[in-house]
Amino acid sequence: MNTAAAILMLVGGQAAGAVLPVSQGAWWSVPPEQCVATAAQHYGVDAMVMQAVLDVEGGKVGECSGNKNGTSDCGPAQVNTVNRKALSKILGEDRAVIDEIVAWSPCYNVFIGAWLLRREIDGAKGNVWEGVGRYHSRTPNLKVAYEKRVARAYFRRYMPEVLRQFPQ
Repeated sequence: MNTAAAILMLVGGQAAGAVLPVSQGAWWSVPPEQCVATAAQHYGVDAMVMQAVLDVEGGKVGECSGNKNGTSDCGPAQVNTVNRKALSKILGEDRAVIDEIVAWSPCYNVFIGAWLLRREIDGAKGNVWEGVGRYHSRTPNLKVAYEKRVARAYFRRYMPEVLRQFPQ
């Protein structure tokens, strides 16, 4: 199976006609905000929560930021390089291809982020906010701080009137 077909399987898409190489795939240049609803629906996560995660992550296409532990977070969903092994196994590709996909393909990045969020929600026995925190860290104080940041982003985007009732 080629990389594009494997990614389409990962993100739940169907290859139409000839499968294009990843670098020429239809989703390669789609802006991340256009992928959120589809990715969220596919993985059964709330699209507004997923968008709030992206708002907090603040990642950009083609950009990776280093972490203190030696890993990097890449792309709009800031997918951590610690996930390379799982992605490599699913996609049957080496690290360089995984890095290219995660960093440079905004829609694939969002789908991978939604997949990771679903995995963390499942690991939290269905607790969405616990899963949101785990998306960032399993260290309790970092997890709780992240949950609060995502909740604030959620309210800022979707219910700003609620935030106005509480001082910063």
